[in-house]
Amino acid sequence: KVDFKEMDFTKTSFENNSFDIVWAIESVCHAEDKKEFLNEAFRVLKKGGKLIVADYFPAKENFTQKEYEQVYTNGLNGWAVSEMCNEEEFKITCNNLGFSNSRFIDADNYVKKSAKKLINKNRLWLIPGWIYYKLGGITDTEFMNAYGAYNFCKAFGKLWHYKIFIAEK
Repeated sequence: KVDFKEMDFTKTSFENNSFDIVWAIESVCHAEDKKEFLNEAFRVLKKGGKLIVADYFPAKENFTQKEYEQVYTNGLNGWAVSEMCNEEEFKITCNNLGFSNSRFIDADNYVKKSAKKLINKNRLWLIPGWIYYKLGGITDTEFMNAYGAYNFCKAFGKLWHYKIFIAEK
C-alpha cells in the first residue's frame, strides 16, 4: 500500500523521526538551497535512519565559460536545475547537520548507457525538433528539455558524475 503526498521536500508536514530511510532520486539537484533539504531529511529520519541521494555532482570545482554554458545554460537550465552541489560541500553540510558515516559511491557505470542513448536520440531529433518548435508544434519547455538532455549528457563523465550518497542519522 502506498500513500502519496504532495509537498515541498524542504518543509514537509511529517513528524520528527518518522522514517527509516529518506531516498532522493535526481531531485535534490532541483532544491535551490540543498541545506534546506538536508536539514528536513535529518529532521524526519529516525535515529539510525539512512539518507540516500542519487544525483548529479560536478566533476570539478570551477568550469570554464564554455563548460558552464554546456552544463548549465544549454544543459541543466532545460531541466530547471539552478546548480549542482559539489561532493565535498554536500558531505560537509551533512556532517555539520549531524549525519555520520557519509560516503559517495561512483555510479557512472550505471547511467553511462542511458546517457549515450539520450545523446544519440536527441542528436537525431534536435534539428527537426527545432523546426517543429519554431512552427509552434512544441513549447519552449519541451524543446529546452530535449536540448538540455543532449548537452548535459555530452558533458557526462567529463564535467559531471552520477553519484549515490549515503549517510546515517
